[in-house]
Amino acid sequence: ENEWLLTEVLRNEWGFQGLVMTDWGAMNDRVKALKAGLELEMPGPDPYNDKKIVDAVRNGELDEAVLDRAAERLLTVIMRAGEVHKKEYDAAAHHILARRIAAESAVLLKNDGMLPLKKENSYAVIGAFAETPRYQGAGSSRIHPHQIDCVLDSLRESGIAFEYAPGYELEQDTINPVLLEEAAACAKGRDGILVFAGLPDSYESEGFDRTHLNLPKSHTALIEAVTAVNPHVTVVLLCGSAILMPWRDRVESILLTYLGGEAAGSACADVLTGTVNPSGRLAETFPLSLEDTPCCENFAGEGKDVEYRESILVGYRYYDWAEKPVAFPFGYGLSYTSFSYDSMEIVWDEKEEKGEARITVTNTGETSGSEVVQLYIGKAQSGVMRAARELKGFQKVFLEPGELREVVIGLDRRSFSCYDTNRSCWTVEAGTYQIYAASSSRDLKLKKDLMLPGKELSHIPGYDAAETVKDGHFAADRKQFKRLFPDELPLTPDDGRITLNTTVKEIMASEKGKALLGGLVEGYSGRYSG
Repeated sequence: ENEWLLTEVLRNEWGFQGLVMTDWGAMNDRVKALKAGLELEMPGPDPYNDKKIVDAVRNGELDEAVLDRAAERLLTVIMRAGEVHKKEYDAAAHHILARRIAAESAVLLKNDGMLPLKKENSYAVIGAFAETPRYQGAGSSRIHPHQIDCVLDSLRESGIAFEYAPGYELEQDTINPVLLEEAAACAKGRDGILVFAGLPDSYESEGFDRTHLNLPKSHTALIEAVTAVNPHVTVVLLCGSAILMPWRDRVESILLTYLGGEAAGSACADVLTGTVNPSGRLAETFPLSLEDTPCCENFAGEGKDVEYRESILVGYRYYDWAEKPVAFPFGYGLSYTSFSYDSMEIVWDEKEEKGEARITVTNTGETSGSEVVQLYIGKAQSGVMRAARELKGFQKVFLEPGELREVVIGLDRRSFSCYDTNRSCWTVEAGTYQIYAASSSRDLKLKKDLMLPGKELSHIPGYDAAETVKDGHFAADRKQFKRLFPDELPLTPDDGRITLNTTVKEIMASEKGKALLGGLVEGYSGRYSG
């Protein structure tokens, strides 16, 4: 229903020519949404809202031209989709590609010499995810793959000798003492242990929010039980988002595979055995605690309002700005080899307003591998609130042992721009910028300064780290948050009415709501029982 966002910005400013649709069940006012520039309601058709559209046209509330425009945009997309013909594809070749992608995306978080695995050693593979992997997300994204690889089969094919124990039950979070005892017995006396753990569908999916950052209790108990009898433990994590790892100092290696798709099992074996040298990097920060996250104190808001008080300080931008200790920083990832950053040159054409960073990198180890060279830009002295530095480009480079190569990352005006809320546009602020070549947002290898002409930005109110971060936690209150806005912050009144936007939790908060919900459930049960 926001015409400024859907029409002025999306279409007029950004030039979008497709159609806008709702998320499933996210429609509020169908007529207002049409006027604002939203064409398609999903799921549909909805006779209730269809009637509202017809009535609005008949009584003059909705111009029929607006409806025609929406229909034209929708039909245009339908006709474009109809032009796409089903093509034959090579399923085997696709699987090979999926395996390569999954292997190159795996992130080695820790390695004290346990990896890669050695064929002459004896291992225990523990954790039900090794036998039944979680390889994709839950909800509407779920698909039925042509083939699913199991890491147990792939490790056997690689010549790794091991015994397997499930350690926990897949569908339950309760700790099974019998499975734990069996796992501990399997782990004793082995040269190495591979524990497969992570987040099941019930912990992360569309349709609900996570309430904590912990692994299932049964997975944590398994890691603790195994490390108690054998220190040579590698934890392989299958999850789609950040978790807490209070046990990370008690294990020798940690490999994060995320949700690796249909070839996750074989790809994981490739990395564990050293067939593939890991080169994935974290696309998010792994915090030390839930309380360390910037949204912890204000999510999910109060009443019907959610205030995103962290503002631009999202993810690594907050952690680096606040200088917060973290478990693993954004952009982080280890390799079976090592690299040195030897030099960096900045070339900038002021007339063309573009240039490049030229970074020389050497593989100083004994194994071929890939390094992800990251380029961050910051501005220590600024008239606007900024992150300490922001990622502006990256390049993955493959190097043989001893090989040296120059990595080139392009720069342009936008690389140095910030959004000027006074002018409603992206602007280069005059002054000195710091350019960093890095292997993560925290591991800054090389630095160069670049002076640029630009606008003198009047000070736009922002947060001050000294007063916003208290006792180590982000604590912007409503008074501080209001500084970021020229207008009064809106508050949605709670008039007690039950509407289509009222949540079940809100309904249950009143006696009238409980009675209504109880009647609906009773009526539904009576209709569909026998």
